[in-house]
Amino acid sequence: MMGGHLMAKTVVNIHGADRIMKLLRELPKSLTTGKAGGVPAKALRKGAKVIYDYEKPLLERAIDEDGDESSGLLVKNFKIRRKKTTKNQEHMTISAGNAEDKVAGETVTAKNGKTRPAYKKGATTRLNAARLEYGTEHQRAHGFARKAFAAKAAEAIHTTEQALLTDLEKIAKKHMPKAK
Repeated sequence: MMGGHLMAKTVVNIHGADRIMKLLRELPKSLTTGKAGGVPAKALRKGAKVIYDYEKPLLERAIDEDGDESSGLLVKNFKIRRKKTTKNQEHMTISAGNAEDKVAGETVTAKNGKTRPAYKKGATTRLNAARLEYGTEHQRAHGFARKAFAAKAAEAIHTTEQALLTDLEKIAKKHMPKAK
């Protein structure tokens, strides 16, 4: 569906989550959070990388199959990104989005009177990735993201669990007072 975005929501139960939460609560906030997201973000990034490493060659193959002449911009902008939500939570995404290009020195005034920078019109890498994933009336769908998620979700969850436990235990040993 090109007009709206179809988003799949997956609920994951992590074994040992109680132990992880206990460790997180016992550690100083400065060790578990921060500008880069701290231990939780690092573990999520490791899990996302499992899917990313499987998905990127699928994306490249999808571009090659249609015989498109590619500038390489789509693959270059295909990255793991950390996103913050409105509820002070965060998650990792694997996306092909690039920042929209601002038109130098130009602004647009909205109906409410506020001005914002003007942006160039045209296809974005995010739109091109959506066309490859879901298809259009002129191009068949490749489903590279769905294939990667289906193939590697369990491994990504396991990798995240292990990275989180390992990193938290390392920090706990280093910074927690030793029991006598």
